[in-house]
Amino acid sequence: MACRNLWNFYSLNYYDRQLFDMISDIIVKNHDKVSELDVANALSSFLHFKHTESPSAIACLESLIRTTIRNAKSYKLQTLAVISNALADMEIQNVTYFNIIKNIIMEIDI
Repeated sequence: MACRNLWNFYSLNYYDRQLFDMISDIIVKNHDKVSELDVANALSSFLHFKHTESPSAIACLESLIRTTIRNAKSYKLQTLAVISNALADMEIQNVTYFNIIKNIIMEIDI
């Protein structure tokens, strides 16, 4: 999946805006195939390179947030923590997302 390529570029510390925009467009087109690890990898890469301003990046971020909202209850808590951290560091505030996370945390048996 394209998200894994973003993670590889993050690991290599290599950024090319045009390439990231192309990968963003692929992620949006294939949103139904994005796994929880894909979401976390993509958001971490976007955060690392501050790839948040282009129309493709914005569309991809919106798609990744919608995917997470839709599937959050099936995600591991560690993955949700990575996603939440990336969103917070990018200063992206989505009330729906944070309410879902709050409810998931409140349902945990300690």
